[in-house]
Amino acid sequence: MEALPEMCFISFYISGIIFVNTAIQYFCRMKRTLFFHLLLISTFVFLAGTSANAQRIRPWGLGPEVIYNYSIKEIGLGGRAHLYMGRYIFFSPEITFFPGFNKYKEMYVGAGVHYNTTPDYKWGFYGMMHLGWNRWFNYDEFITEKAKPHNLAVEPGIGMVLNRGCLRPFGEARYNWKWHEGSLRIGVIFLFKYCQAHEFCPPAAH
Repeated sequence: MEALPEMCFISFYISGIIFVNTAIQYFCRMKRTLFFHLLLISTFVFLAGTSANAQRIRPWGLGPEVIYNYSIKEIGLGGRAHLYMGRYIFFSPEITFFPGFNKYKEMYVGAGVHYNTTPDYKWGFYGMMHLGWNRWFNYDEFITEKAKPHNLAVEPGIGMVLNRGCLRPFGEARYNWKWHEGSLRIGVIFLFKYCQAHEFCPPAAH
């Protein structure tokens, strides 16, 4: 019975991706402003978060991450949340900024859904799919038809995260389908719900 709400959430997430993709393409063709892009992404994140809450989110936490895009040799900084919806599924809204240490100055805002294949072990190995809005600040410095200020990025990936305790380090590898770029991410999540002073490192919730 536990698999039923997880399958419902996956179906909801896929439907959301299709809706946001179609809507953003429409507004891009109409040359709308940044407001519409942010509105669409925010609506998607809100609806996905509402669905997650309906499934009784258990642990949740926030944390920083460092990103290295090895295709363009850029370093970025970001922050994300992990919202656990059961033994296997967790949802991850996040924001990432590349200051332009090398050439590219851009920002990503989006969310991902992750499937943990080993929830009963110390380390969880997961597959994931991320949908994000990309704001490319210095796009006009590049002579290419693909250079646009607003873009939609779909990123499949794999990763690992500590399944136990309040401080949960993670590592992740992703592929950006839009730009055909690969990136590596490392960070740590601090779980608030299970981090009381008298129980700093509890076991993972089941």
